Amino acid sequence: MKQKLIYTLVSVVLFLFIIEGSTRLLFFIKRDPLQPFFYGSDEFYRFCCQDKQEIKRRQIFYSVQQNKVDKTAYDLSKGDVIRGKYVTFEKPKNTIRILVHGASSVFSVTTQAENAFPEKLHRLLNKNLNSEKKFEVVNMGYPGASSKEIYLKHQKKGFKFEHDIEIFYFLHNDFLLPVRKKFMSKNTSYLYRINHIFYRLSAFYTFLSHLFYPESDFKILYEQYFHHLHAMIDACKKRNIFVFIVKQPIEFSLISTSEGSYREFMTLYKRALSEIDDLKNRNYVSVIDAVTPFFHATTHLQRLKYFQDSVHLTERGNQKIAEIIYDVFADQIRFR
Repeated sequence: MKQKLIYTLVSVVLFLFIIEGSTRLLFFIKRDPLQPFFYGSDEFYRFCCQDKQEIKRRQIFYSVQQNKVDKTAYDLSKGDVIRGKYVTFEKPKNTIRILVHGASSVFSVTTQAENAFPEKLHRLLNKNLNSEKKFEVVNMGYPGASSKEIYLKHQKKGFKFEHDIEIFYFLHNDFLLPVRKKFMSKNTSYLYRINHIFYRLSAFYTFLSHLFYPESDFKILYEQYFHHLHAMIDACKKRNIFVFIVKQPIEFSLISTSEGSYREFMTLYKRALSEIDDLKNRNYVSVIDAVTPFFHATTHLQRLKYFQDSVHLTERGNQKIAEIIYDVFADQIRFR
């Protein structure tokens, strides 16, 4: 009887091991950047060894870097000061002007203005492109902005400036912040957190969770994001402004299970990336994939040098984003 029980337990363990290994191998073959071959150890350590306040402290370890400018020194009837730099409403002659819309990652709350990725892209374009035209990249990022705020406020402000191209780099604030807010107020029991630990430790558990997890509660977030995104694209097309969407990379190991937001946000994030690809496939807009290069060309430890927290980039991370955009961007705008 005892020997039979041991055989049964061993068989169950082997069965689960084969299923887990097969699922991980499938994710690996698919080269899904958000489902690495082995993951979860960092979060398990946090769950066991770090308290909630310490995790939160690590995730908000940055301050908004302001470049204070005396606006009275400029003619505001002919331009405005954007992220510490005076920009004229009229585009300089022989110049391709590019506006970059987004939230704190575009603004770059972790660095000074000159180290934000729009400014780094500005330098790359002017230094490396052998073009008769000059390039001007304007940082329209605003910390905390959602797609609704960008559409109703910041894009309309941008239309005051004569320009040729708009880059959209925003997604996080529409999905993670509402989900985090909801689950910070409830569902933070140990049982709920253990559920998330299994989600992150087991690829097969993740697969089953996606099959049976109801997404209706978050459908409105998804629909609102794409409603505003489509509206912004249409507004540009009416003005003959070319649009690029940059798929925003996020370091998921720095999103805390303790907050109960990981699974919900990851589900929405992956669906959003897929929908953005669909826009590209329908030739509706040009898409720059900044997610895949981050996750396929770098290890987890390397990525931690690029990310200040789960969303915000370090100066090195901003440089990498600028280079990713430049590599795709340069071929398309050289002949405009």
